[in-house]
Amino acid sequence: MEEGRDTDFEMVYINPDGSVTFCGNGSRCAIHFAWKLGMINGGGLTTNFLAPDGPHTAYIVSATNTVIPHLNRPQQIPNLHSRCI
Repeated sequence: MEEGRDTDFEMVYINPDGSVTFCGNGSRCAIHFAWKLGMINGGGLTTNFLAPDGPHTAYIVSATNTVIPHLNRPQQIPNLHSRCI
């Protein structure tokens, strides 16, 4: 996680196989951590962040320490049927 250029922060999630991707639960942790560090809009409750699949927004409910990320729709879903035997 690092400071973003046009967003509050950027996050990168690395899978065990070394590939880079987006992780919904990982984003929740990163958002909460960024909020605790004061990286979000000077401590605000709405954030914009960048992940490998593009920009995202999220909301923080401070009364319950709840993070609500808004996830992007998948851009491309592989046709797995053609690979089946």
